[in-house]
Amino acid sequence: MADSGIGLITLVAIAAAVIALAGMAASVVVAWKRSALAAAAQAELDAQRSAVGRLSAERAAAEADAAEARAAIAAAEEARVAAEGAATEAAAARAALEAEAATARAAAETALAEAMTARAAADAEARAALSAAEAETRRLAGRLAEAERALAARLEALDRRDAEIRRLAPEGLAADLAALEEAGPAARAARAEAFLSRLRPGLAAAHAALADAALARLDLSAWASSARLAHETAPDDAALAAAAAEAAEAARAAIDLVAEAREADAQGVSRCAASAKERGLPRLAGALWSRAAGAADRAALTDLASAAEDALWAGRWAEAAEAAAQLRAPFRAAFGDAAVESLGVTLTEGRARLFEGDPAAAGLLAGLAVEAAGAGAPADFQREVRQLAARALLDAGRADEAEQALAALIPEIEAAAGLDSAEGTAARALAARAALALGRADEARATFEALQADAEARAGPGSRKALGCALDAAEAHVALRDPMAGPALAAISGSLARAFGDAHPRLGQLALLRGRAALAAGDRDAAAGFFDEAEAIWAPTLGPRHPWRRALEEARAAAARSEDDDTDDAGAAAP
Repeated sequence: MADSGIGLITLVAIAAAVIALAGMAASVVVAWKRSALAAAAQAELDAQRSAVGRLSAERAAAEADAAEARAAIAAAEEARVAAEGAATEAAAARAALEAEAATARAAAETALAEAMTARAAADAEARAALSAAEAETRRLAGRLAEAERALAARLEALDRRDAEIRRLAPEGLAADLAALEEAGPAARAARAEAFLSRLRPGLAAAHAALADAALARLDLSAWASSARLAHETAPDDAALAAAAAEAAEAARAAIDLVAEAREADAQGVSRCAASAKERGLPRLAGALWSRAAGAADRAALTDLASAAEDALWAGRWAEAAEAAAQLRAPFRAAFGDAAVESLGVTLTEGRARLFEGDPAAAGLLAGLAVEAAGAGAPADFQREVRQLAARALLDAGRADEAEQALAALIPEIEAAAGLDSAEGTAARALAARAALALGRADEARATFEALQADAEARAGPGSRKALGCALDAAEAHVALRDPMAGPALAAISGSLARAFGDAHPRLGQLALLRGRAALAAGDRDAAAGFFDEAEAIWAPTLGPRHPWRRALEEARAAAARSEDDDTDDAGAAAP
């Protein structure tokens, strides 16, 4: 029993031990499972954390994309609004353009209708003018036939007159005087008186012809008196023969001119007067001008004034001045003292005397300015007269008075026509020349260069206006003793010759300026050559009183003074 009990206890103990071991084994298994589960849970947690990080990044990226999308939507909305505004503006512009096009079409249609009307009127005028021209041609053809018949008769009369002149030729006197070389003074005087007795009928006939034409007491009688005086006082026979020959030549010229004037119209008589003046018959010229003006009606007076203007612009200033002076009284009698036509003739005379360099131009133009203002002449006419009067003052050496006159005139020109107009630029150039004459060369240079730039922009660098301004600016540079003035003048000489021609007075101005520049550089020989060139250009066209001729004489005097100063210095330096 005891053994059974012990065995039972032992079994129980073993069972307990087994159970304990099983429990321990289960605990180990449980612990192992727990560790595995913990590791798996940790791994899964790490994976979930990684996934959460990726999801956060993706969410941030999605949010960024959503922000960009919202910005793009906003921009698209703004673009849509702008497009709608542009479309509205385009529609308004299209409507405006359509309205303007309709207006332009209407204006074009109106202009076309007016042009067609004007063309019809012009065609009618042209047809009328053609008819008038045909009638005038027929009339002129008749006059031409009459003139041919008159010319034939005049040539026959001239042949008869030449025969008479040959009969009275002074060569006979020369032969007779040669035969009387050994005779005494009394015999020679008697023979000369006999010759003059034969010559007097021809002179008397010429004098009678002048009297018939209301041209008595003219140059022919003066020549006859000269011949008679030479006969009475000549110390030798040669002087008497020369005086007689001169008288005969004057008689021939006077007879020719009077015969031509008898058959000419008012303009023809005016041309005869100009020819008489050129031949040294001033009183005959004056009488012919008086006859032309006195016998002319209004239309003929206007033609004579046009002829005087033609002479003015052709450079025949003395002829134009004389003709205009003779027309002043007839114009005032025909048109009235205050008429623009009468004032215009005086303006032509004043302009001609100004271009000629006559000191009387300043007083004449100043008086005309006052007269034009009192007569209520057109404003542009008054401004033109005042500008010419200022130029006359400047040419007469009264630059300060010219500047004062221009200071009052230029604002009026600016208000009426603008300083860029032709009269405005002329007034500005004149003011610059006054400044140059008063010693303000810098101011003058700036004005001339501005005028040159304006002329080049308007008419081109090679235009006469631009080159004239360049030459005026160069004069200011010469006055400033700029060493580059000489080369600059040489550079534009070719352009000036092409634009103006080799014989134009502007080329003389160029030569004068180059001479002054050479003189300033100390090259007196070159300066003298340029001065001679200027004289050769000006001698046929500019009178001795012209301001440029006076400037040339002053430049030559300065050259002479410079040479004298060098001679004195050399003498002082000699031992």
